[in-house]
Amino acid sequence: MLPNEEHDEKKVTLEGERKFDQFLAQQVATPKSFSTKTGIKLKTLYIPKFNIEFEASLSEILQEPPFFMKSAFLKADFSNLSREPLQISDVIHKAVIKVDESGTEAAAATAVIMSRCIKVSNEPKKEHQFIANRPFGLIIMHEPTETVLFMGKVNHL
Repeated sequence: MLPNEEHDEKKVTLEGERKFDQFLAQQVATPKSFSTKTGIKLKTLYIPKFNIEFEASLSEILQEPPFFMKSAFLKADFSNLSREPLQISDVIHKAVIKVDESGTEAAAATAVIMSRCIKVSNEPKKEHQFIANRPFGLIIMHEPTETVLFMGKVNHL
């Protein structure tokens, strides 16, 4: 946010911030405002290097209007993915923008986290062997909180 030119550079009003947010919302709602055919030629542009990261859970948002996806979280049929009953436990979105001397990089990803119901059994567990000799998926999870920290796919080693 830029300082108010009429006042001390360190003073920034909430009113000015609200007006700027309204201005941005209006610009996004009007795609023509991004047109490059303005006839304005920019001689020099000075902006600092910066990185912006945003991450949020979309679970609550997707279950409210206008999305109304509550049934997708509770009743969706994922039987083609697994023999075990599955349900959506979270939807996480992350975006990153990096601006520096070499240009702009931006990336975004949305992950749907699914959980399964597990039957508790007193039977001894079978031992399995896993040999990573073909592509495989991996999940790094914080077990005490059951939080997915990283998800990926290894295509080749």
